[in-house]
Amino acid sequence: GGEIDWMRVPDPVSVARPDEKPRAGDRFGDLVASPAVVRLAAAHGIEAETGADAVAKAREQKNEPFLDDLARRVAGGAAGLIAVVDPELVLLSGDTSRAGGDEFAALVAKRLHELVLPRTPVGVASVQGNAVREGALQSALATVRRDVFGVNTPSLLGSRRSGAGEPHPIVAIPDSRTEPPSPAPTN
Repeated sequence: GGEIDWMRVPDPVSVARPDEKPRAGDRFGDLVASPAVVRLAAAHGIEAETGADAVAKAREQKNEPFLDDLARRVAGGAAGLIAVVDPELVLLSGDTSRAGGDEFAALVAKRLHELVLPRTPVGVASVQGNAVREGALQSALATVRRDVFGVNTPSLLGSRRSGAGEPHPIVAIPDSRTEPPSPAPTN
């Protein structure tokens, strides 16, 4: 989620930055925000208004050093989380990642796999807006449909989702507001 934005991480880019690096590391969100991506692009000779514009121009100009440095930044920020949580998938979101497309996601995956043991696939999220909120909503709805109504709906994780394929009892819904809810089933 959005909490990764506040993690302190080293900045592994190959070009020198003019500002002083904080001893605790940079805030990940500051390293991958549009203004930082524009500054990184400028250090690689790309003039751009936004991070997405910088990535699009880099792809057009085949400026691999810039894309590699940006991928290192993204991978460096995600590596700590990947090493501990070991998710089934990493989705890059936002305009900058979408401008990079699958090629940028592959580059991030390459750099990420140099840093951590799990070989987590990396892709680009197609959801615009608040992808975290939308994903949480869909996951909650799938859980309610399964637990309350006994209906299995597809999820992003498919059959690897925790509890998939296991029988789930239907939870009784009280007839009135005065009747206490039935106890949660135990497995």
